[in-house]
Amino acid sequence: MQRHGFELRRFETPDQRLDMKERGGISILQMVDSTGMHATFEPVGGRRKAASGLSGKLPNAAHSERVELILFASPKHAH
Repeated sequence: MQRHGFELRRFETPDQRLDMKERGGISILQMVDSTGMHATFEPVGGRRKAASGLSGKLPNAAHSERVELILFASPKHAH
């Protein structure tokens, strides 16, 4: 039987950092069986550009506010 442990990582020391200058950035952590991302998007002229390259207005959001997301890819399962 395989035991699953607990892995603790902090975004202050990421494995990779995507710098989007004044628009924000993405910190990426490579973990044993997953990948974690902390994305920060800064307001720029009332429009925001997502990491996917799609841009548009954010519904019901003040354009002067920063948006932060923390995302994790699900672990790979052995079938």
